[in-house]
Amino acid sequence: MSQISEQSRKREENMHSVDMVLREKEHAAQAERLQLTTKMGTTVEDVNKRLTAKEMKIREEIQAKYLQLEKVGIVFTGICLYTCGISCLKRSRLLYMGQVPKAVFTGISLENIVYLTTALGLALCWFYN
Repeated sequence: MSQISEQSRKREENMHSVDMVLREKEHAAQAERLQLTTKMGTTVEDVNKRLTAKEMKIREEIQAKYLQLEKVGIVFTGICLYTCGISCLKRSRLLYMGQVPKAVFTGISLENIVYLTTALGLALCWFYN
C-alpha cells in the first residue's frame, strides 16, 4: 500500500504543479488583456483629441476663407456699382452734350449715380477696416 499511496501523492503533486502553471498562465493572460485594454483606451483618447484639434483648425480655416470670400464679394459688388455709376455718368454727360441718342441713356438719375458711388466708397472702407 505504501507504493499506491506514494504514487497517489506524486500524482497529486503533479496535478497541483500543473494546476499552478495553468493558473499562472491564466493570470498572465488576464494581466496582458488588461494592459492592452488600457493601452487601447489611451490610444483612442489620443486619436480623438487629435481629430478634434484638426476639426477645429479646419473649421477656423473655413470660417476665415468664408469671410475673405464675403469681403471679395462686397468689393466686387462695389466695383460693379462703381463701374455702372461711371458708365451712367459718361452717358449722362454725353446726353447732356447732345452726343448720344436718348434711347442709349439708361434713365438712371444723377441722384442714383451718387448713391451707387457712395455705396462703393462705404464697401471699400468696410473692407479695408
